[in-house]
Amino acid sequence: MDRATFFAIMGAFPTGVGIVTAMDEQNEPRGLTSNALCSVSATPPLMLVCVDKNSNTLPALRHSKKFVVNYLSAGRGDLANMFASKEPDKFQNVSWRPASNGMPWLHTDTIAHAVCNISQELDAGDHLIFLAEVTDGSPPAPGTHPLMYFRRTYGTWHD
Repeated sequence: MDRATFFAIMGAFPTGVGIVTAMDEQNEPRGLTSNALCSVSATPPLMLVCVDKNSNTLPALRHSKKFVVNYLSAGRGDLANMFASKEPDKFQNVSWRPASNGMPWLHTDTIAHAVCNISQELDAGDHLIFLAEVTDGSPPAPGTHPLMYFRRTYGTWHD
């Protein structure tokens, strides 16, 4: 299958948008945009995140062995695009604070977050799958809306 057709098929599934964050060896924050994340198990609480093997955030994930999934608020497509880029200092104008595992929580730009400890790394083509235990976090407050992604464009959920 050609790459364009594969992306078009995968783009037919609307998803939320998350920014996965970790700290690198120099204790600097790193992050990437992903919609390739999902719950795996309720007992124990597990989720997975898929990360491109060429990601600049991959070394930080492997170093820290933990991360935060920051579920973006509606209207934050600009932030999602920036974290999807190769911009060297993605956190320059971003508010964040350490989550309970010490990893960056983008508290002003998110409707929810999941605090995760990596339990397994799996090879999957040009990506790695990180299986992680969710140890903490916060769900969306009533009335908040997520950033959504469909057919390579951003939108929002309407009640």
